[in-house]
Amino acid sequence: RPMHYGMNVSDYHFDAILDIIRGVLKESGAKPKDITDALLILQPVRADVTTGFTVRMEMARKNVEKGKDQMFKRLGGSEGITTLMDQFFNIGTTDVRIKEFLLKDKDRIKAGMTVYIVEMLGGP
Repeated sequence: RPMHYGMNVSDYHFDAILDIIRGVLKESGAKPKDITDALLILQPVRADVTTGFTVRMEMARKNVEKGKDQMFKRLGGSEGITTLMDQFFNIGTTDVRIKEFLLKDKDRIKAGMTVYIVEMLGGP
């Protein structure tokens, strides 16, 4: 456990390791049932290996929830974010690299992005 705690191994990484083990066993000629059994044996280890990542993610989530709306407030609430999105679209629609994407349905995209950012920053 202590060895893996600081490694930030997530379930995604653990599953990738299991996929590699599955492939190695298959290439080695192991029978499908033996491969399945070997992978099942490794499953209980998952929690030990991913604990550090899980604990840090939970702590980060709680910290975000405590002050989630701070950035929303600092940006001026819904009105400030609307102004920010107006500025973004004024600049974005003149940038040759992205303007074709933004101009296709500008009002709908701007409205959707505004709602998304307000929600992500803890707004109403």
